[in-house]
Amino acid sequence: YGNLVALNFLRSNEKGTSIWLCRCDCGNEIEVSYNNLKSGNTKSCGCWHEKHSESKSRLYKCWQGMKSRCEYKKDNNYHNYGARGISVCNEWSNSYISFRNWAVNNGYKNTLTLDRIDVNGNYEPLNCRWATDEIQQNNRRNNVYIEYNGEKLTLRQIAKKYSEPKGISYKTLWGRYKKLKWDLEKSINTPLKYK
Repeated sequence: YGNLVALNFLRSNEKGTSIWLCRCDCGNEIEVSYNNLKSGNTKSCGCWHEKHSESKSRLYKCWQGMKSRCEYKKDNNYHNYGARGISVCNEWSNSYISFRNWAVNNGYKNTLTLDRIDVNGNYEPLNCRWATDEIQQNNRRNNVYIEYNGEKLTLRQIAKKYSEPKGISYKTLWGRYKKLKWDLEKSINTPLKYK
């Protein structure tokens, strides 16, 4: 119901209306009549006006997206998250403010995205970081790591470190190694015919 989640039925008031204990997204708990929940007259513990100014912010949308893909079965990405058992810790799921405070204290910038360090782990403070697109791309479940020069790297990392300085793009390296089935050494070191 807005920013409120009904937790427990508490009692009926003198008019026979049921009173529920609710938790707000900010973490506060309040008692609310069922009529006010159903009608939408009560949408938060009272903090809604303060938080409403953030509801269109990038960080708030990030929080909503994280919750949706883990908790809402109709989300287009649920099969990659919630259906695989990936969840959002209670602290963040129940409180945008807790998530926002963690984000601000852990390097959040508009140019970074939320990344799980262990791609099979949950969204929780010890398993999350703010990462660049490059870090995100190298932390995907479908990445294949290749041993090269004593390092375990993705093909994109190898391209950046070894082939791109020689003028061989990632796309060319990928085509040589994956499509043409060249060995990695040949893929990196064969000069382009046309520069």
